[in-house]
Amino acid sequence: MLREKFPERVPFRLTRMLINAMEVTGLDGVYNYTAERVLKMLRTNQESLLAVLEAFVYDPVINWRLVEGMKKDPKMKKDNNTRAAATNAILPSTSTTDSIMETIKRKLNGTEFVHNDGTNPPEALPVTEQLAMLTEQATSSINLCQSYIGWCPFW
Repeated sequence: MLREKFPERVPFRLTRMLINAMEVTGLDGVYNYTAERVLKMLRTNQESLLAVLEAFVYDPVINWRLVEGMKKDPKMKKDNNTRAAATNAILPSTSTTDSIMETIKRKLNGTEFVHNDGTNPPEALPVTEQLAMLTEQATSSINLCQSYIGWCPFW
């Protein structure tokens, strides 16, 4: 969503061709059954999943300059003169990692679509409602028409 060029507007790619490949049952058959079970399993084991994902945040092999560059001016000058500058460019900032982890937590908790007034903790959506909203976004013509033409969202 934060990419300057061709931001993702859909949570996952669910085009007409994929839906047609599911034959007669379409989205109401195996897709819904499996997606609900997977979402429930993710919610049940979210602590373990977050622990594994957090390891990637601090992995020195991952190049965080690409993520950081999405938030900054793409024309900013590169400082390759010092080792410290190169090290700082690779390590993620705390605000970036916190926002990424918070987004994942909201998705796992089912509070991704809930608007909170700040006084009470947001109430999680049931799995079926969250799945319905995700599917609606993934199949929305408005979202798909804003996608990168190279992966053929119109199919």
